[in-house]
Amino acid sequence: MSMELSENRQTTASGHDPLATRLLVMTYSVVSYAIGTSALLALILWMGGVLPAGLPVIAQGPAFDSPLAALLWNALWVVGFGYKHTSMARPRFKNWYSRHFPAATVRSSYVLATGVYLLPMLYFWSPMPAVVWASEGALSGLLLAVFALGWGILFAATFTIDHFELFGLRQAWQFLRQQPLTAPKFVQRGLYRYIRHPIMTGMLIGIWSLPVMTVEKLVMAFALTAYVFIGLIFEERALRRTLGEQYGEYCQQVGRLLPKFGRKVAG
Repeated sequence: MSMELSENRQTTASGHDPLATRLLVMTYSVVSYAIGTSALLALILWMGGVLPAGLPVIAQGPAFDSPLAALLWNALWVVGFGYKHTSMARPRFKNWYSRHFPAATVRSSYVLATGVYLLPMLYFWSPMPAVVWASEGALSGLLLAVFALGWGILFAATFTIDHFELFGLRQAWQFLRQQPLTAPKFVQRGLYRYIRHPIMTGMLIGIWSLPVMTVEKLVMAFALTAYVFIGLIFEERALRRTLGEQYGEYCQQVGRLLPKFGRKVAG
């Protein structure tokens, strides 16, 4: 299952929203999708060494002459990122949001907020260029292939569940057509027959299989890893409450981030 899968489970379109409002919601969701996915792509390219990070004027400032200062600066960005995710994932926030804005935009707003935060975070990330490890030759090519495989697993998993629901487009489309907002389905096919959270597995593979690992990327890798493991604790609690015994049996058969060899959910 994907993280924060349970919003909009009992929401329906009113059937009386004017066309202009419905078109605005659709436009908002498309823009949110574009910004959110662009931020994810920027993260992948940055981790892969294609995009640089950090503003030279900040990286060369006196406050960042010390590696500790740079670490603290980056840590503040990470804390803000985690706070944003945690606060927006809470039912209290979702209930408040749905009282003031169309419920069809809950997921889109989450995606938008992630992109709006992540892009500046990458831009202002203080460079810490010291090399932790650097591979060459065949090993470098192998790590690059694993890096691509990890992110490929992430994207494949989003389509295994419902890519467009996960990023908020399906909800906006249903709102535009004045249809009830359908609840996300409990998926047990594809990668989900072997791993409960293949999206997170793919990301972990991607962030830790870099041919060249610098300190700044190591900090990001540790931060994202912590987010995954902490986030999954709360996510699985919510899924157990929502799905009950069905999800408990699923957890016994399928590993959280790695397959349980010799066991899988029947397809």
